[in-house]
Amino acid sequence: MTRQIPYLVEGLLDQRVALQLMKYLNIPVERGRSRYNLGGGLPAAVAKFSRDYPRVPLFVIQDLDQHLCSVQLRQSLNVPKSICYRIAVREVEAWLLADRASIIRFMQVSPSDYDSVIGPDPENIADPDNPARFLLPKEAVCLLAARSPSDPIRSEIKLVKGGSERAYTDTMLVFVQQRWNIPVAAANSRSLRCAIRRLEQLRDEGEMGIELCQ
Repeated sequence: MTRQIPYLVEGLLDQRVALQLMKYLNIPVERGRSRYNLGGGLPAAVAKFSRDYPRVPLFVIQDLDQHLCSVQLRQSLNVPKSICYRIAVREVEAWLLADRASIIRFMQVSPSDYDSVIGPDPENIADPDNPARFLLPKEAVCLLAARSPSDPIRSEIKLVKGGSERAYTDTMLVFVQQRWNIPVAAANSRSLRCAIRRLEQLRDEGEMGIELCQ
């Protein structure tokens, strides 16, 4: 029998992505020790979990954000070997944008809209206003939604400075649950492929290890 695995993630959208991945790979979730909405407290929560349950495997997703390198981020975290610590380059939204056809249909935008905003690599989206930085995938999602002819998409998928992003999250949760094609997305996202491969090893071998991919 496949053992149950708990997860720790930063937010509600990350939780749904983690659950969909584990469902896709037929890995049962151990919910008692799973947590979400940890935000910036994720590394501390992971450290505490590893102290309290040193032999319990754990699935973690963290955003790379504007860190230049996942290897540098990994070194700063000092992650124990009992934990499968996955980094989404640059945010978990990149794994969703990697399913190009589905996000186009969901947002009701054209392929040319997608290509002009997202470009060829959803993990490294150029910032048209600042060549020295990448757009965070959440920013790109909102820019793409702004091109939609759908009033609900435009009104709900947008960044709200200083306010609630619940409408954004709720709408993207619908996409993850109903539209996201994981195999297609994995073909276009290296960090997602790494996460799936490591989870498959966890499922098939019953062993844990660290492997962070950019």
